[in-house]
Amino acid sequence: MILSVAAARDLFETAFAPELADKARAGLAAAFVEAEQAALSMGAIEVAVAEPGTRVRVESAQQAIRRLRTDLVAEVGGALGIAGGFNSMDGD
Repeated sequence: MILSVAAARDLFETAFAPELADKARAGLAAAFVEAEQAALSMGAIEVAVAEPGTRVRVESAQQAIRRLRTDLVAEVGGALGIAGGFNSMDGD
């Protein structure tokens, strides 16, 4: 999870952040920090999911990453003029 969040941050910072307003960029930066910290606090995922006491850390990391994804879709999509939604004509 840590590498995935770090890779998403790198892509965001180089490709999308320059297109966003300062407020949106700052909000997403905070969301990335939250997701990275949650993933780091989880430790090794194999251990975290196996032990009931550490399962809550996995769930916390999942929630932080979901919030980050939701924020990215809203902020980046909006800045680029891309609306989310289903399109029956796109072949999915």
